[in-house]
Amino acid sequence: MTASSAESIGANSAAPEQLFVINLAASTSPMALSHPSSPELKRYTFFVSRQREDGRERFRLHMGYFATQEEAEELLPTVRDIYPAAWAGPAPTTGMGRRGRTAPGSVVAV
Repeated sequence: MTASSAESIGANSAAPEQLFVINLAASTSPMALSHPSSPELKRYTFFVSRQREDGRERFRLHMGYFATQEEAEELLPTVRDIYPAAWAGPAPTTGMGRRGRTAPGSVVAV
């Protein structure tokens, strides 16, 4: 699913539908972003979210967007070659700044 189709899903219903991402990595310090070299992954958006959990700042590197968690989980074997601890889950709704949802293939640091 591309970012534009993700936005259209929310625009076509009264309440936006839940979107899903693959969480690639989590850290207590900001992480650098680099564009994936795999052609299979270039069509996805990569971004970092920032949240406060248990009094600590947490940064997560995400890849998305997917219409269902199952769709995200289908790519986990490919992604785990690079990010062994990757997991699929709901897309973050906070902590993404103004540029949280972007065009496919883009890399965003927030």
